[in-house]
Amino acid sequence: MDSGKLVSVLTIDDSATVIAYLRTLLKERQIMTDGCGSLAEARSILAQKKFDLIFLDLVLPDGSGIDLLKEIRAKDKTTPILMLTGRGDVKTVVSAMALGADGFVEKQDLFLDDFMLAVDRAVEHRHGILAREQLEQLKRDMYAMITHDLRNPIGNAGAAADLLLTMTPDDPDHKQVLSIIRTSIDSALGLMEQYLDYEKINAGFLELHKSKCNLADLVTASVNNVGMVARKRKQELTVDAQAFEAAVDPLRMQQVMENLISNAIKYTQEGGKISVRLYGTNGSIIFEVEDNGFGIPPAELETIFGKFKQLTNGTKLSRGFGLGLMIAHEIVEAHGGTIKAESGGSIAKGSRFTVRLPAV
Repeated sequence: MDSGKLVSVLTIDDSATVIAYLRTLLKERQIMTDGCGSLAEARSILAQKKFDLIFLDLVLPDGSGIDLLKEIRAKDKTTPILMLTGRGDVKTVVSAMALGADGFVEKQDLFLDDFMLAVDRAVEHRHGILAREQLEQLKRDMYAMITHDLRNPIGNAGAAADLLLTMTPDDPDHKQVLSIIRTSIDSALGLMEQYLDYEKINAGFLELHKSKCNLADLVTASVNNVGMVARKRKQELTVDAQAFEAAVDPLRMQQVMENLISNAIKYTQEGGKISVRLYGTNGSIIFEVEDNGFGIPPAELETIFGKFKQLTNGTKLSRGFGLGLMIAHEIVEAHGGTIKAESGGSIAKGSRFTVRLPAV
């Protein structure tokens, strides 16, 4: 990160000369600098304001900068901290780095040209740490979702197989148990396909195989594939699809349609209503899925197409990896289109997902 992007800096040092020099130096770069000379003052300032960078002296009149470093890091993992040291403080500096400091500069070097380089390195160090932490958290989230979501269909298939072993072929429930096994396997495979799609997208290998096709046929096929669940839930599923030809990847576009319809079914109460529409307007083809279900909280709308996003509306319905909407978003954008979500944010006000594709 370029230090020029810094806006505010706090210098904690008992030397008024050091504070004044840093204020002058950074002001030339349009960076506002506050300063204080004690731990007590620093604690008071930090309780009221967050900074883009902190310079922290190792030795202060009322205590050690290391103690304040620990306090800051207990509450704030994001702000870069650069230690100000005297010569011969190597051991203390190493301890500071282990406790969360992002670098150090000797006060004798403040007047050298490479001072700003030290600042840049401290900022980049902190961002690197945060990026690694985010990556590790992402891996943990992925592992948790995979193990949680695959456990249910695999467990159901195993339980049904155990039951099947106790039955004879002429048992009246024989076919029903086989159907449970088949459905459970399909569910597990679907989750695995979502994960594989995510990996392709993440690696930049999403491929489209476009051909001219009737989008209304894709809508019909999508509804046929997932509509049975709506019937089981006694939901009213209506379809109004006008015939439109477009150059799309039919498998990928149907994947988008099925995902949006399935989500509507999943997050709509029994007996609810879901409408699927395909129409044209202003040079665009619109595919729209609307329901009167549980709705999406306003705060979720901006991030709902992100990785591993799952609704937090309190429903107890089963959920997938949280990858489906992210994958749909990537597929639609790869077709030159857009996708957006709208919602009243509460039960019965429902949600509407709109895919807009160019009519070419």
